[in-house]
Amino acid sequence: MGEFASLELVRLGDDEAHVVVQVKGQSAPSEDVLDARILVASEFMRGELGTYLLPDDLDQWVVALDELAAGRDVCWMDDGRAPEIEIRLCQSYGGAEVWVKDHPASLVWVRLLVRLEPGWIENQRSRLRHVRQMWLGQG
Repeated sequence: MGEFASLELVRLGDDEAHVVVQVKGQSAPSEDVLDARILVASEFMRGELGTYLLPDDLDQWVVALDELAAGRDVCWMDDGRAPEIEIRLCQSYGGAEVWVKDHPASLVWVRLLVRLEPGWIENQRSRLRHVRQMWLGQG
């Protein structure tokens, strides 16, 4: 597989405040493990956390998006081996409260209130399809 630029699997928020899960590539060409990083930014703070994604993480993101589309809060990657992302919908704000919890390493938690644009769920699904096509050869 050729070289690709990093792809954003998840982008929640806008230019003012956002949480992004960026896929940097496969750990090894023969593996389905993806090197990734979680970026959190607002006017107040910026942070970056390295991690990796397994095929099951991508499958669980599909489930999480279905739950979010139904108006339910989710916790993604909550198996204790990687940073966890919790998304609590805030209808009154038109956005979400996003928690990034680094349980396995630093024990730091960050909470960010982000705005969500109309169509954001389908945008996330499109990002997921793109990551699967580019890095894992899945349609």
